Amino acid sequence: MTTPGRRPPTPLRLLRAAHPDKLHAWHGSCSHLTYLEHPLNKEEMIVMNLTMASYHVIRVEEAGKAGLEKGVLYLNTKDLQGLVLSDDRITDMHLEIAYPGEETRIVHILDAMEPRIKPEQQARCFPGFLGLPTTVGAGRTNRLAGTAVIATAATVLLPSGQGTGVQEFNEGVIDMSGPGQSRCACSDTINICLCMTFRENLSTLDFDEAARMALIKVSDRIAEVTLDRQPDEETVYKTGVIDPDLPNVAYINQVQSQGHICRTFLYAMPMEGFFTPTILDPTELFDGAVVSGNYRNHLRTCTWLQQNNPYVLELFRRHGKECNFVGQVVSRGHYDDLGTKIRSGNFVAKLAAHLKAHAAVLSLEGTGNSNVDYMATVKALENSGIVAVPVVHEFGGPGGDEEPLFDFAEEAVSVVSGGGIDRRIELPPMKRVIGGDSIRFTNSTSYNKSFDPHQPYTAIAHFFFCGFRSLQNHGWRCEEY
Repeated sequence: MTTPGRRPPTPLRLLRAAHPDKLHAWHGSCSHLTYLEHPLNKEEMIVMNLTMASYHVIRVEEAGKAGLEKGVLYLNTKDLQGLVLSDDRITDMHLEIAYPGEETRIVHILDAMEPRIKPEQQARCFPGFLGLPTTVGAGRTNRLAGTAVIATAATVLLPSGQGTGVQEFNEGVIDMSGPGQSRCACSDTINICLCMTFRENLSTLDFDEAARMALIKVSDRIAEVTLDRQPDEETVYKTGVIDPDLPNVAYINQVQSQGHICRTFLYAMPMEGFFTPTILDPTELFDGAVVSGNYRNHLRTCTWLQQNNPYVLELFRRHGKECNFVGQVVSRGHYDDLGTKIRSGNFVAKLAAHLKAHAAVLSLEGTGNSNVDYMATVKALENSGIVAVPVVHEFGGPGGDEEPLFDFAEEAVSVVSGGGIDRRIELPPMKRVIGGDSIRFTNSTSYNKSFDPHQPYTAIAHFFFCGFRSLQNHGWRCEEY
């Protein structure tokens, strides 16, 4: 049963220290103790130190000059239009601002980012896209807290079989109010929407590249207003062993990367092919080292969610108090054969052991095929003596009485459910729509049916921007009765 308004059973509730030298893990509905030992020195494994300077935004206005005064962000519209239209693949761009609580629905979303900038300029946010792919995650980063820049384009919905353009775009909307608000990402931020029109007959590659670079450049330009200003808040993040008597916890970030229109970038390089899992400091996410190019909007983890990764933020919140947050392993899912999936899982387990992790919290981008990679990783971790806590979305059908998981390993004894993706929800009409005048979903319940986005309709998680992840992030959970 899925219940709104409650904090989900966070993975760290499963990973509490019962004794100074032991790890206490909850398995299913009953408690089970797993005791692991790792003798560590306090000096070990402090990797990076990042100061995040937050500038809180309460209102956004278009103006002739960019600025930030008393929480009001002023956008130089003409400057931003010139920046975007300098790419001749984009023929028009205008801005729309959307606030939480408005009767507004945003459609045809390509990606979302939070405006961030590194004032030292020795390394840049979104490395490889802006400047060289210099290692980020250290030093200082400025962020415009409470905002998101969202790229939209009316040309993404092309007929099946057409030879150019984005052919497999999966619609995922943002509802800024109503029962759908808690089902999507970036519904609680002030959204600066880049409404773009693209040149006709662009290739998929050109469309994709132009859209991404426009969003990155605008996010970077907007963040420049923070330079030489005092922030409202500063937070210092660093991983490593703070207290050797606490359990060491790693984060496993499994992304999806299969090719054009369904890929993830690491330091501006696509992660598909035989990508080998790698260690990233969690603070590298904050600086845009991982960028989404996945237009399967319902199951994606957009760039904004990687920059504000809720698993990373929660582990940092508990760092040095309930656990030592020792680092992150990034892997990819949706390999084509079982052997490669097992290989990837084993590499993740080896890297987690290298981080001296006693336990690992896992998150998943994608579904179906990617669940097999996910469970292969869980199995490899558990067989290596590392407690694995995967967070999953359930299927289960509209009533929750069908098979809940696509794949399952018997070693997965500490599973957290984020709720069921097949549950129906009635969405109300919206007075305002940003991004286009029609929407077409490509899931099985309404394949290729055209909707007027102003109108009410019955939805499932597949209809929302980052819908699968948002079930977990906004307090939806599954309860056993």
